[in-house]
Amino acid sequence: MMIKSTSFGSMLTIEDEHGKILWEYLVFEREGRAHTHQTWENCYVTAGIGTIVIDDQKVKVQKGEWCHIPPGAAHWMIPLEAPFELILYYSDSKPHIAK
Repeated sequence: MMIKSTSFGSMLTIEDEHGKILWEYLVFEREGRAHTHQTWENCYVTAGIGTIVIDDQKVKVQKGEWCHIPPGAAHWMIPLEAPFELILYYSDSKPHIAK
């Protein structure tokens, strides 16, 4: 387990013994870059306010909120209030999150 610098800020990735990502902790200091995944990306905001761009939709999120990004959707994050921090986990189906 190690925090590494990225183009947007920093990232901590936790993997299982086979190298599969279990979850990630991201700190955004700058806008991220567009990318996709083959699974659902489930984002929980732990600090700050930001925008998550999903294809042509902009979703404003803040501390305590979830955002679910479907497989194959181009997406990236934009911090609006620092620190903008997210915990991410990936799943094969959209999870049901109780509010």
